Amino acid sequence: MGGAETVMANHSSRAREQQTLIRLIEGSAIVRAVDRWAGRLERSFRSSRIHAWSQPRMAAIAKLPRDERWRRGGAVLVTAAMVHLALLFARHPGAGWRALVIPAVVATQGVLLLMASTGDRRD
Repeated sequence: MGGAETVMANHSSRAREQQTLIRLIEGSAIVRAVDRWAGRLERSFRSSRIHAWSQPRMAAIAKLPRDERWRRGGAVLVTAAMVHLALLFARHPGAGWRALVIPAVVATQGVLLLMASTGDRRD
């Protein structure tokens, strides 16, 4: 077999393996139970008052320009991380460095969104 034929054969066998794996996972009792639970959770949420309240607000946010959505999202993430840390250290002054990991990641994501949301691009 040539190079291209070998690649095609490998791709074909990989696709079959992936399909077999997907069938095995979908046939799992645990996966079916989680799927039923997720469906029930989604139906409950869609019929809730919070969903009815949030739907028009989410639609309004979706209509905003990308930069504005990123700016608002970044501000929310940075604010949430700072408030979390303030409340954490007010309640547990001796919290170790591990308490900073997730808030630092969230704040970093927020800062990156804020940086990416600037209107003046220097490409």
